[in-house]
Amino acid sequence: MENGGKVPHPALVRFDNGIFNVMKWISYVSAVCLLVITLLSTADVAASKIFNHGITNATDIVTYLNIPVVFLSAAYVQLERGHTHIDLIYTHFPQWGQKLVHTVGNVLGAGVSAFIAYRAVLSTIQKFQVVEKSSSSASAFVVWPFAAVISLGFLLMAAAFLWSLVREFILPPRMMFMPPEDAGGKPGEEGDA
Repeated sequence: MENGGKVPHPALVRFDNGIFNVMKWISYVSAVCLLVITLLSTADVAASKIFNHGITNATDIVTYLNIPVVFLSAAYVQLERGHTHIDLIYTHFPQWGQKLVHTVGNVLGAGVSAFIAYRAVLSTIQKFQVVEKSSSSASAFVVWPFAAVISLGFLLMAAAFLWSLVREFILPPRMMFMPPEDAGGKPGEEGDA
C-alpha cells in the first residue's frame, strides 16, 4: 500500500470519494456543452445549405462553449488518472522516484493553476465591469460568464492537484496507471510457453 501500510480513516476515504464525485459531476457539464456544440454546428450547416442563412452567432457560441468543455473536465481528469507523468519513462523509475515526480508535479500544478485562477478572476471582474461582448454585432452576448468558467476551472484544477498530494501520502492509489506489484516475472511472461 502506498501510504506505508496504514489503512486510511473511513471518513477520509468518504471525503475522497465525495471530491471525486463532485469533480465527475462538474465534468458532465463539459459533455453537455460538447453535445450542444455538435447539435448547433450541424444545425448551422443544415440551415445554411437549406435556407442559405446560418444560425446567428453560431460560430461565436461554438467558440465560447469550448471553454467549459476544456476547463470543467480538467480537474476530474487530474483526479482520475493524473496529468504529470510519461508512462514510457515513469514506469522505469524506482518507487521513491515515482513519488517524487508526483509530488513535484502536483505542487507545481497547484501553484500554476492557483496563479492562473487568480488572474482569471481579475479578468472576469474586468469583463463584467466593461460589459465586454463576443463581437461588435447587435446580437453579441456578454463573455464574462465564460471568463468565470475559466476561473472556476483553474480553481478546481488547483484543488485537484492539492488533493492529489493528499492522496499521494495518505490514501491508497486510485489512479489506474500504477504498475501492478511484481509477481515474480516480467510483464508479458505469464502466457509464454
